[in-house]
Amino acid sequence: MVGTDRRVRIRIGNDLLIVNLCSVILVVAISLVDVEALRIAFGLPFLLFFPGYTLVAALFPDRSALGTIERLGLSIGFSIVVAPVVGLILNMVWAIRLYPILVSLAVFVAAMSAAAWYRRHQVAEDDRPDLVVDLPVGRGRSGLLDAGVSIVLVLALLGAVAAMVHFAVNPKTGERFTEFYMAGAESWPEEMAVGQEAAVVLGVTNREGETMAYEVEVLVGGSRLTVLGPTELGHGKTWEDRFGFVPDKAYARTTLARDVNTVYGPILARAKSVQVVSTAGLGPGDHIRIGQEAAAIEETQGTSIILKQVLHEYHPAGAEVVEVQKVEFRLRKIWRLGVPAETQLSLWLGKQDLEASVANQGRSDAQYRIETRIEGGPDEEPRVESAGPAQVAVGDVWTSRITYPFSELHQVEFSLYNREGLIFRRWESEGYHSLYLWAHVSEGSAGN
Repeated sequence: MVGTDRRVRIRIGNDLLIVNLCSVILVVAISLVDVEALRIAFGLPFLLFFPGYTLVAALFPDRSALGTIERLGLSIGFSIVVAPVVGLILNMVWAIRLYPILVSLAVFVAAMSAAAWYRRHQVAEDDRPDLVVDLPVGRGRSGLLDAGVSIVLVLALLGAVAAMVHFAVNPKTGERFTEFYMAGAESWPEEMAVGQEAAVVLGVTNREGETMAYEVEVLVGGSRLTVLGPTELGHGKTWEDRFGFVPDKAYARTTLARDVNTVYGPILARAKSVQVVSTAGLGPGDHIRIGQEAAAIEETQGTSIILKQVLHEYHPAGAEVVEVQKVEFRLRKIWRLGVPAETQLSLWLGKQDLEASVANQGRSDAQYRIETRIEGGPDEEPRVESAGPAQVAVGDVWTSRITYPFSELHQVEFSLYNREGLIFRRWESEGYHSLYLWAHVSEGSAGN
């Protein structure tokens, strides 16, 4: 005996009102929830469904124009088109940021909903569209088959939604990096007076995919002046701090006694030594600037200065030679290791060296050892460098520097051991950021 098919019909009226209420709820949730993964999960329907649904409702106000499945499919397709167009317009008149995007899409959804409501009221009430879902629950074979197909489709839809939410909450790890920038460098004076302050704003944005701690080490003439931070940042968060430099002494100044790189000399000739009127106040490790060129001093011989780098430009006799100090800002990453945080590791990675500071914050003495594996270009053999073991008392800090040949293609695997047990390992594919400015200080007082 074949049973009679029965169906349960679900009719969703006031669809535009529901979409706008959901939009408001999602905007509030995205604004209040400070977790990027949840913001992505909440924002997916806002980007991929609501704009297209309201646009389709405005374009096709009568029920006979489209069925439910066609409306849903077009809603997703139109949303994929609308969102980039809104972003393009937004980039020209405002900025592509979280809140401008939220406001723009919310306004678009509200405007299309108003247009759809107006157009729907121009057609007969019986021909106004609504969402209708028929669920077969009959006992006959066709009813059971339809029910099975419906169940499979519903499970597939729920699985797709679950997968979408999972990948939104747990996005695939892409490139890990940290943004380090300087604001206000254009106002840094070329020449300063003793007691005059020059200032810049340093900023750090965490793009590492995890919470990180940072500090900025400030060095003047190669010596540490101060440290900004440390501060802890969640993924996507930004930290800015102001640094002011007030010099307390003047730097040396002299002039060239002879031309450098004369225009009539050989094209490939480059000067690595210069003749000056006086080398008073200048010595190995200092930096000088002639015109727009700066170089480090290797040694002085009478009134000659031997440089570590060659000069490429022409400089006439009598040109000013000034001592300049390199004001360098090194970004250091910090990890707190162990439970509780018994070890604090601060790491700076350069193009030809790395510096690690390990602080023992436990309750007993510790023995630390550092091991690095450096991989360069395809023609370079990997090399392993190590430091330690070093006995570090409670509250003390062990600082170690490892040097290796310069390369733009370095990949460094850094490992930290505590009494032969591995407590930290990390690959880095690029050097940490280092920003710098040059400062020349003359006699006089601020404002003169």
